[in-house]
Amino acid sequence: MASSSRFHFLCVSVFGLVVTSRSAVTINVTESNGDVVFSANGTLLLAEAQSYAQSQSYPVGVVSTSRNWTLAPGGGGATYLYELKSFPNSFGTSTKFFSPSSSTGTSFYLWGNQGFDPALVGVPANNDVVQSISATMEFSGMTIADLHLTPGTYNYSLPRDSITLIIPSSVGGPNLRVPDSGLTGV
Repeated sequence: MASSSRFHFLCVSVFGLVVTSRSAVTINVTESNGDVVFSANGTLLLAEAQSYAQSQSYPVGVVSTSRNWTLAPGGGGATYLYELKSFPNSFGTSTKFFSPSSSTGTSFYLWGNQGFDPALVGVPANNDVVQSISATMEFSGMTIADLHLTPGTYNYSLPRDSITLIIPSSVGGPNLRVPDSGLTGV
């Protein structure tokens, strides 16, 4: 799919036509059977995005608020960073970094850049203008409430791209661990 997108972009560029298409990545958060899963899927067209830096790796996980908010599924590998044009300042209430039980797929993340302007999006460091994103991370034995995520739809943007984070209401509230009282049935 990425190669056909690159071919389309190349044909449009060669013939001098104006590229007006937009692309999008959606990050869906789901909670089921005591687990929370972040799934990021879509395509980014970075032709007009402002390049910021290159990163050799990143920590996979989530911090929902503070100057250093982070949403980082995927492989944790080398990335190119691009400036976000608009972004929410948080998507929850915790400054704690939560590490997932597992994470796979494309290196991809959103980062508040420790409160410095600009906030950033990281994509695989492979020089492709068209980036196909498919990444997940799972938090076993956790709920949306455990991760201190605030339900809602959060929008991030680049010049031709949008990234949408969708957090539903928590199914079960925080996982409360009840200690064993040592009592047995009568």
